[in-house]
This record gives sequence, structure tokens and C-alpha cells, in this order.
Amino acid sequence: MLENIIFGLMVVAALGAAVFTCIYEMGGFTRSSEKGQKTAHTDKNKSE
Repeated sequence: MLENIIFGLMVVAALGAAVFTCIYEMGGFTRSSEKGQKTAHTDKNKSE
């Protein structure tokens, strides 16, 4: 009985960590792409 409870908690923790990781990665990707676009614009202006 106790093993089932511990296993259930581990599964819930793993799923929560997976969801958090996905959200964090997507958030980090949008931030990095915004920074990349800003630097790309500044580089184009410098070359002109």
C-alpha cells in the first residue's frame, strides 16, 4: 500500500517536472529569439 502511494507521488512529480520543463524551454526560446532579432537589426544598421 505504501509503495503504491510513493510510486504515485513519484509519477506526479515527474509529470510536473516535465510540464515545467516544457513551459520553461518554450519561454526561453521566445526570449532568445527576440534577443536574436534585436541583435540582427542592430547588425544590419551597423553594416549600412
